[in-house]
Amino acid sequence: MSENNKVILEHEKYSINNFSIYNGDQKINFNGVLSTDPDENLFISIVNFDFENLNPLMTKKLNGVLNGFIDVKDFFRERKIDSRLNLRDFKINDFLVGNVIAYSEYDNTLRNFDVNLDVITNGKQTMLISGKFDPGDATNQLDLEANFTSANINLIQPFYEDIISDVSGQLDGKVAIKGRLKNLVIDGRGKTNGGEFTLDYLKTHYKLDGEVVFDEHNIQFVDFKLQDHHNNEGTISGVISHNAFKELSYDFSGSMKNFLVLNTTPKDNNLYYGTAYATGNLRIFGKEKVLNISATATTAPGTRFYIPLDGGGEVIKEDFINFISIQDTVALQKRTESKKVNLAGINLNFDFDITRDAYCEIIFDVTAGDIIRGRGNGKINLQIDTKGDFNMYGDYMIEEGWYNFTLYNVINKEFQIEPSSKISWIGDPYEAILDIKANYEQLASLTPILRATQDDINLNPELSRKYPAKVLLGIKGSLIAPEIEFGIDIDEYPKNAIYRNVSYETHLTAFKNKLATDEQELKRQVFSLIILKNFSSENAFNVGGSVEKSVSEFISNQISYWVTQFDENLIIDVDLGSLDEEAFNTFQLRMSYSFLDGRLRVTRDGGFSDAATGTNVASVLGDWSVEYLLTNDGRLRAKIYNRTNYNTLNPEVRSASTTAGFSILHTTSFDKLKEVFKKARDQNRPPATNEPAPPSESTEPVSKQ
Repeated sequence: MSENNKVILEHEKYSINNFSIYNGDQKINFNGVLSTDPDENLFISIVNFDFENLNPLMTKKLNGVLNGFIDVKDFFRERKIDSRLNLRDFKINDFLVGNVIAYSEYDNTLRNFDVNLDVITNGKQTMLISGKFDPGDATNQLDLEANFTSANINLIQPFYEDIISDVSGQLDGKVAIKGRLKNLVIDGRGKTNGGEFTLDYLKTHYKLDGEVVFDEHNIQFVDFKLQDHHNNEGTISGVISHNAFKELSYDFSGSMKNFLVLNTTPKDNNLYYGTAYATGNLRIFGKEKVLNISATATTAPGTRFYIPLDGGGEVIKEDFINFISIQDTVALQKRTESKKVNLAGINLNFDFDITRDAYCEIIFDVTAGDIIRGRGNGKINLQIDTKGDFNMYGDYMIEEGWYNFTLYNVINKEFQIEPSSKISWIGDPYEAILDIKANYEQLASLTPILRATQDDINLNPELSRKYPAKVLLGIKGSLIAPEIEFGIDIDEYPKNAIYRNVSYETHLTAFKNKLATDEQELKRQVFSLIILKNFSSENAFNVGGSVEKSVSEFISNQISYWVTQFDENLIIDVDLGSLDEEAFNTFQLRMSYSFLDGRLRVTRDGGFSDAATGTNVASVLGDWSVEYLLTNDGRLRAKIYNRTNYNTLNPEVRSASTTAGFSILHTTSFDKLKEVFKKARDQNRPPATNEPAPPSESTEPVSKQ
């Protein structure tokens, strides 16, 4: 308080001299007299009062500097009260409202104030409020009219912080403001222009424009047009209900087509993230800051969905191949508080009809590239509550997919997932049930299986020819503790060829029988095919193996892994073969690229030289194929190809021929063979009014081509 102040209280006369309350350059000063003399007045001046002083008493954070005056004359009779206030850079929760200029005059005859209030934002008047204020009226203190001209609609953001952000746009319109200060009644309408906002949890930014209608208890949003940042469109209408702008509740519903509904990264959400586009219906409703979002939609092109399970772990080399359980890693992840996403006030319930337009990944270890990825179809329900509990329900059938097998962060091999593989969720997304079959195909020589020596190969070079061999991988059971099974399949070889008076088929049958009874031998051969790209002989893993072979394998896998990281649609597998003068002849390159969201795939395979003709255009092109999905679900597809054929009936013939062709494939799902013919009959049958609906598809279809 100021020093040397004086306050004198007498009958119908109050004298105040130099009475000030101040803090730094902030000051409220009282000077003058309240008396029956009409020429005497009390003058109250306000200098640089910071609205932050009021924050301990408020639920919202206020900023701004208030200057102005209040002049009171003839207080005991005519009571003339004039005021002018200027609130500079007024903000609510750091959102700029603008400069607020208010002035009023007291009308003693009508016993009310003439009020005028301007809001100026960035040098332009955006709001003008004028009318009467009668503080003594018990029912209708206010009789005001508010005109909005390009008023900022971001004023609503402080009331919904942590739910929406980046609110922008303008509002034009006119409303009447009546009632009491504690019970406002607003009636009128306005129209938004250039409205935008971000839905924080989904990280989706939308443009919106439409009409806003105000009445006593509601703010209605009529036929609002929505656009995502790709200009895909949707519509939404709804209402915000309130009781004197307290006890807020809201209910919005809308429809969308190929609309962006998710746009998150791992930093935004550790439970799941990605980019999702959908066609369907949406509803947003709740009270105060409890947000409920429900949607029924079908995925659209451009959808990328990721479920990360990666965490710390260690792989120990023992025997030849050992898989560690990821159960401990996931359990640790679920216990880590940093993994908990702040979902306070949010309930989500999404019913997705997933089509092959959606690309999905389950990430075991993103650093090593240990990932299951692919496209398929299914019906998935996602549920998230305000406690942060995330649940998934439904089956996802993989139509086209891959599994990146990694070892020591050096070896990176891609297994192709076979159609009809399935992932099922019954609650916790980390406890999904896997039923996945995959294979890794490698051209390999049969000489280790035939036990051919180098002298045998020198006398009969045909023995060193490579044939397709597959490492079979089965993943079943719980996602956090799956059961891993291996197998090896060799089919395309000259079964009638003879070596040491025994057919190749007999040699291979004995080899497969040994693998079936000797798990250690199976591991050895799986390791050899995946890592060394060949079968191993009995003494192949004795100390003193080929350093050159290991170096070439290391370089091959690193090149394959690094190049593949540039584009998720690009798959490259490089095999240097050897580092000697024959490196060019043994070099193998597999390359595949997907276009049009996976509907078009172009693949090239093989080396760059031919044993008979050397390097030519055909050898550079290698074995190639172009496959296109004629339907969105991938059930009907077309393929053109060019492949190299070796004479499996007469191994003595070393030259190879090529075959080019075109094919159309149709895939259908059924439980029993008779269902296929029944569907055909149903399609040819004339429509009947009372014909019962056909049975729904099985949730565990068997796929045949």
